[in-house]
Amino acid sequence: MVDNANKPRVRLKAGNKWHVNPDGTKVQVPKSTYIEEGVQIGVGVRLEAQVLIGSGATIGNRTTIGESASIGGYVEIGERVGIGRTAQIGMFCVLEHDVEIGSLVKIDHHTNVGNHAGIGENGVIGNNTEIGESAEIGQDSFIGSNVEIDRYVEIEPNCVIGDFAQIGSDTKLGREVEIGKKTKIDVSTVIGDEAAVGCAVVIRADARIGRWVKVDDDVEIGEVVYLAESVVVGKAAVIERSCVVMANVDPYASVRQHTMLVEIVPQGGPGIWHVEQKTA
Repeated sequence: MVDNANKPRVRLKAGNKWHVNPDGTKVQVPKSTYIEEGVQIGVGVRLEAQVLIGSGATIGNRTTIGESASIGGYVEIGERVGIGRTAQIGMFCVLEHDVEIGSLVKIDHHTNVGNHAGIGENGVIGNNTEIGESAEIGQDSFIGSNVEIDRYVEIEPNCVIGDFAQIGSDTKLGREVEIGKKTKIDVSTVIGDEAAVGCAVVIRADARIGRWVKVDDDVEIGEVVYLAESVVVGKAAVIERSCVVMANVDPYASVRQHTMLVEIVPQGGPGIWHVEQKTA
C-alpha cells in the first residue's frame, strides 16, 4: 500500500496553474492558457503563453505548443509534435507522432497529418485534407480542401494546390508551383519551379515537368513523359507515355507514345519538327 503522506509533492511553479485531466492526473500549465473541459494533456507537454485548447482535445506526450496557438475541439495530437506560435488547428484534426507545424500555420477542420510530416511557416491547409507520412510542405504554401497528399511528397515554398487535387507518393513540386482543382498527379513525378498545371489534369507516374511549363485544363500526360522548360500544353491535349516534348502542344492535340516533339528555328522562321520513334 502506497503511503501518500510520505509521497513527495510537486510544487506549483510561479506563473502556472493546475490542469486536471479526465483520467484524474494533473499537469502544470501557464496561467494565461485557456483550456476547455475534457482535455487530456500528456507527460512532458510544454504549453507556451496564451495557448487555447478546445474541449475534448488530446495532447500527446512531449509535445510543444507555441505562444498564442489555438487547438480546436476534439483534436488528436500525437507524441513529440511541435506546433509553432499563433498556429491554428481546426476541430477534429489529427496530427500523428513527430509532426512539425510552423508558426502562423492554419489547418482547417477534419484534416489529418501523418507521422513525421512537416508544414512550413504561414502555410494554409483546407478542411478534409490528408497529408501522408513524412510529407513536407514548404512555407507560404496554400493547400485546398479535400486534397490528398501521399507519403514522402516534397512541396517547396509558395506552392498552391487546388481543392480535390491528388498528389502521389514520392512526388516533388518545385517553388511556386500551381496545381489546379481536381488534378491527379501519380507517383514519383517531378514538377519544376514556377510551373502551372490547370484543373482536372491527369499526370501519370514518373513524369518530368520542367520549369515554367504551363499545362491547361483537362490535359492527360502519360507515364515517363518529359516536358522541357517553358513548354505550353493546350487545353484537353493528350500526351501518351514515353514522349519527349520540347515544343508547345496545341489544344486538343494528341501526341502519340514514344514521340519526340522538337522546336527548331530555321532561317525562314520558327517551325516544328516531329520525330516518331517506332516501338520494337
